[in-house]
Amino acid sequence: MEFDEEEMAEFKTEAFELLDSGEDHLLILEKGGDFRENYDAIFRVFHSLKGAAGMIGMEELKDHMHKVENTLTSYKEAISIPQAIVTFFLGATDAARTLLNGQGVDFDYSITEGRMGDAETDTKTESAAPNESAPESKTKTSNLGLIYIVDDEPDLVEYMKEVLENSGFEVKGFFAADELIESFRENLPDLVLSDISMPKMNGIEMLRAIRKINADVPLVFVSGFLSKDALLEAVENGVFGVIEKPINEKQLINYCMSATRAHKLSRLIEKSINFIMFQFSDLDDYLKQQGKIELSDTMRFQLDELLQQRRELRHLKK
Repeated sequence: MEFDEEEMAEFKTEAFELLDSGEDHLLILEKGGDFRENYDAIFRVFHSLKGAAGMIGMEELKDHMHKVENTLTSYKEAISIPQAIVTFFLGATDAARTLLNGQGVDFDYSITEGRMGDAETDTKTESAAPNESAPESKTKTSNLGLIYIVDDEPDLVEYMKEVLENSGFEVKGFFAADELIESFRENLPDLVLSDISMPKMNGIEMLRAIRKINADVPLVFVSGFLSKDALLEAVENGVFGVIEKPINEKQLINYCMSATRAHKLSRLIEKSINFIMFQFSDLDDYLKQQGKIELSDTMRFQLDELLQQRRELRHLKK
């Protein structure tokens, strides 16, 4: 199975998100959170990343995660993990990030103290009270999605922000395109609403810049006038739609509902494909152990076809 640069980047993004999730659960354990629930979540992270790294050809990362997973498995029957061992696993997640970035690591896998027997007795002295607050969630607070709005008219930004927040969206407003792009690099929204005529960087220029970062997030222009040439250029760069000024509230809300749903569906499909990739290694090994080589080859062929179709769809968006 061969993977192009974009698929490798997608894998790394998913892998970093997995490691962030594992780190969150480790920090919850450190604060005295429920052992079994967090242990299971951490194990799924390590196991999934090990399998996916093997399938995508990152053997050093696969070997690292295999050793770390084996260490974690030795605590499977424990009721807690001592502070020193939590620190070990936090270090292991940092080492995995380094390997994902293409750099080598010199990681010490040996643990000479705090093994399973000690884990059962050390909890109360090394852990904080279970009711201490867990790390702040990184998930969005709105079920309808996150929208970025940019316009050089502050009053219009505040008006659209209020309308959409009242409809259940999470909204962040900007008064310049470069400010939005900076935030876009750090946290992808589900939709961008943008004026076209803005100083320094206009809407079309911003759309091109956004597409270099992400080809999937929909962008809707909100404009009082859009020339034929500007419209054609916008379409060529993958604009989702256009809303005319003065703004009709119902049209604004409906457009945003449609665009964010389309984006979430696209992301769901992407995550489903990535989930199959992350779990395929285990299934492939199991089928081969059961002597079902033909079924394994068939599934591998179908996964190759699915990945090829995704590449073609991505190419159409560019």
